[in-house]
Amino acid sequence: MRVLWRELASRRKSLLIWSIGMVAYMVMSFAKYNAISTDTQSIGQLLKAFPQTIQAVFGMTGLDMTTITGYYGVIYLYMLLMLAVHAGLTGADVVIDDERDHTAEFIYTRPIGRLSILTQKIVAGMVVVAVIWIVTMASSWLAMQHFVAASVFGNELWLLMGAAALVQWAFFALGCMAASISGWAKIATWTVATTVFVSYVLYAFAQLSSANAWAGHSSLFAWYDAADLLATMQLPVGMVMMTLLGGLVMLLLAYVGYARRDIHP
Repeated sequence: MRVLWRELASRRKSLLIWSIGMVAYMVMSFAKYNAISTDTQSIGQLLKAFPQTIQAVFGMTGLDMTTITGYYGVIYLYMLLMLAVHAGLTGADVVIDDERDHTAEFIYTRPIGRLSILTQKIVAGMVVVAVIWIVTMASSWLAMQHFVAASVFGNELWLLMGAAALVQWAFFALGCMAASISGWAKIATWTVATTVFVSYVLYAFAQLSSANAWAGHSSLFAWYDAADLLATMQLPVGMVMMTLLGGLVMLLLAYVGYARRDIHP
């Protein structure tokens, strides 16, 4: 358990910074909605006048920003991007941090198996990702209650945050796999950043026209699109199973790669 506590302790500062960032994002977002809601008719006409491209890029397609549900659906996309980046980078960092910081000799000379070390690292990373999810969930609810007093949004919030947890899981597993197989921090972080960016581009492209719907099949952001989730009020079972299974496969590959590669002290 020493590795687990060491990993958690080393991430206290970054966890605090990310938490403050997520809280600030939610507070500012709902403060802005408080201003928008004072003149919903004019704002609604203005938003509808935006070109389809702008609406697709900013995740406004199929959502009415003058309502609390639609507004949260829009800011949810950016929240999802931040959570995906954080989860992916955390997954990569917990695997590769000792080699990057040149502390591998301290860890790997202990009487602990390599796979046990990786397991503790992954658990620590999942705890960090879970804390950020809790902070985001709590700050969303509290900011909403303070600025909007929309207590009826509870089911929708749980639904969207459930989808966010699945996205975090997938990108965390991707980061672990990339770091374990490559053995290099730059390659792992580049893989995570590129995957998030490409997924977002595919999502935006799919929103431009029904003819581009094929692009959404390869994007997690399209799988858990806020407009679709709020319309059906349920998670797509097939996508959920694929996300969970895909994450498990990537973690399995992380163990395989970690066990086989050379550790650079």
